[in-house]
Amino acid sequence: MHLPYKLLFVVVAAPAAKDVPNYKVRGRVLRIQGKAPAASLKFTVGLAGNPQVVSFAGTAWSAWVPSTRAGIEQALATYNNANNSFWQVATGLGITPPASTSTSFPDLTVQVQSAIGGGETSTTPAELFGPGIGLMLWRGTDQKIHIDTFTGHGRRVYDQALKAAFLPEQERPKKILFGERYIGSDNDYLSWREGIRRLCGLGFNVLHPVPANLTSTVRAAGIQKIWGAVYNPPGYAFNFGPQRHAEFVKFVQDQVNP
Repeated sequence: MHLPYKLLFVVVAAPAAKDVPNYKVRGRVLRIQGKAPAASLKFTVGLAGNPQVVSFAGTAWSAWVPSTRAGIEQALATYNNANNSFWQVATGLGITPPASTSTSFPDLTVQVQSAIGGGETSTTPAELFGPGIGLMLWRGTDQKIHIDTFTGHGRRVYDQALKAAFLPEQERPKKILFGERYIGSDNDYLSWREGIRRLCGLGFNVLHPVPANLTSTVRAAGIQKIWGAVYNPPGYAFNFGPQRHAEFVKFVQDQVNP
């Protein structure tokens, strides 16, 4: 018997290094602690996988910092690229202010341009509480390779993907608690703020604790409660050793009588 159906399997896989195009980034600082930087104030920008660091001053754009083939191979071998089944490359860049006697990182409002060799150029803002800015290369539904910061990627991909599922605030659950965790991977307030808002739009109303400087961001999104989990038992869920039970018993006894 012949069935009039065909099965189509779409295999999605992380890219090989040879398939990742060259790319480059540059940045500029618009404000430091809420004020435009002096023309003589110097900053640096660097790209993961490239030892080159570029200096720039004031509000001017820095020179471009290019990727390296060794850096691309290194990025693909690290978490979470090595465990990703999608055509994505997560990496990053850093913008650093001048050395200061202050122990805290000043708030920086910056712009980042990222470009693919022979392809698109993206310009995206960032509001930094530290030097790290996430950078993503991905293959879109148009089969083209795109590049942007984590903030830009979220706006271009996640906002569109979640649009139909996004709940208006008045329709979100109030009496039943739905907990989730937001794992931020850079120091951009925008990527954190917008990512947490997306979770709220899906109905989550309890969040795993975030760094203290982001507490107001969580509250502004409408979340007032936190949740947590304990991963302390030896091996957690991955302990398959023959003495597993004995190890857990000892762990509990040590907690009761430290």
